[in-house]
Amino acid sequence: MNMLKNLARRTLGLCLAVLLAVPVLAAEPLSAEQRQEDLDFLYEKVLAGAHPNAFANTPEEDFLKVKEEIAGRLETETDTEFLLDLMRLAALVGDSHTSVSVGSLANFRAYPFALVRRGESWYLSAAAPEDKDLLCREVTELAGKPVEEIIEAYGTLFSADNPVHLRRSFRQACNVADIYEYLGLVEAGKPLT
Repeated sequence: MNMLKNLARRTLGLCLAVLLAVPVLAAEPLSAEQRQEDLDFLYEKVLAGAHPNAFANTPEEDFLKVKEEIAGRLETETDTEFLLDLMRLAALVGDSHTSVSVGSLANFRAYPFALVRRGESWYLSAAAPEDKDLLCREVTELAGKPVEEIIEAYGTLFSADNPVHLRRSFRQACNVADIYEYLGLVEAGKPLT
């Protein structure tokens, strides 16, 4: 039995009402069959089967369309892309308590920066040594788009029922290159502007 099932069962038993955490990546890449098993388990047992109202914000048909789309890529995508797919499926719930949590199991690539929000603006709070002169400067765009558009795109991966929760999720993952690429905001392997 793979890691997703074991952890998801424990999580359901302990704290589904408060938080759903479903780490999905194993030490070795998952096979298409394992991915299908994880996808089915997340949808059938966790979202549709155990969540008290998974379809309150998004019709079940939309979940099924995304699930089918994910199933069509299981043999060709990376484990990271699969993880992001599962995050996207869970985000359709549209509440701040249901998400796929990756913890330390994900092997995300990151850009060397961090952001902090003050008032209505975002500022560079960490940067690569060669960009230290940019620290504390306001950031208005990422990948050529206003920061608010990037946050909106992140909302397809990070379930949130309020803008504060979504902004917090964005702040915590604003430098993850894999997310920008997955969302089509940055071409694979290209720098973030």
